[in-house]
Amino acid sequence: MKSILGKWASSNHPTRREEGIHARLRMDCTLPTHMLPYIANTFPLQCFTCNITLSVEHILLHCVRYREERMSLATYCQARGLLLTHTNLLGDEHLDVLDRLMISLTEANLIREL
Repeated sequence: MKSILGKWASSNHPTRREEGIHARLRMDCTLPTHMLPYIANTFPLQCFTCNITLSVEHILLHCVRYREERMSLATYCQARGLLLTHTNLLGDEHLDVLDRLMISLTEANLIREL
């Protein structure tokens, strides 16, 4: 996602929890996608709704279970002339989009699961 090593401008969240969630999203290693399946020896976990391998990208961009919650984020990106992509959501170029992602995750009660 980032072509050169260095500090992320977006790695400055109001709370340590948000910072950790953001880091796990970028690494594609969250509680539901990797940690719980590894502990339960059910790796890789399948999405119960879509029946494909569960990943951060799937949760954020494709899962029909979160389609409605994703609409406000998609509208926000579209208003700024951006595509709703993994890079735009978690990259370092659009800090306002990252802030909006955190709000969307909170509204969808996903932030607690990550």
